[in-house]
Amino acid sequence: LPLRPVEEDTWYCPKCKQHQRASKTMALWTAPSNLVVHLKRFSHEESWRREKLDTHVEFPLHGLDLSPYVRCPSPSPLVYDLCGVTNHFGSTHGGHYTAYCKSPVDQKWHLFDDSSVSNAPAESVCTSSAYVLFYKRRDGANA
Repeated sequence: LPLRPVEEDTWYCPKCKQHQRASKTMALWTAPSNLVVHLKRFSHEESWRREKLDTHVEFPLHGLDLSPYVRCPSPSPLVYDLCGVTNHFGSTHGGHYTAYCKSPVDQKWHLFDDSSVSNAPAESVCTSSAYVLFYKRRDGANA
């Protein structure tokens, strides 16, 4: 998975002794049944200074194909559908969590906010508050 660098996120090069923009590459050997993606939402500028990141990240609700990133061949498709999102609102000093979850029974999205549960349109799931993404791998019959 190629990860694009953020302007403020530089890597210290031990060879030239300078901070450089760099790209990181990651590959998987096998693909799990359930995939959890943790988005970087907190910046650590100094040892004492932390900041909440509210960058909008586009992520697919269905059809996330990991096949190009998995090194070990798989007999079944490596396609995932989103089934849940944890959101964080607030700062590094405190905040509030909510969650969007897709019902396996009726395939509809629901918003969980403390003791309140409400229906949610699929368009509302992808927000700048998304913090943790939960994907379930399709089985061979549904691919």
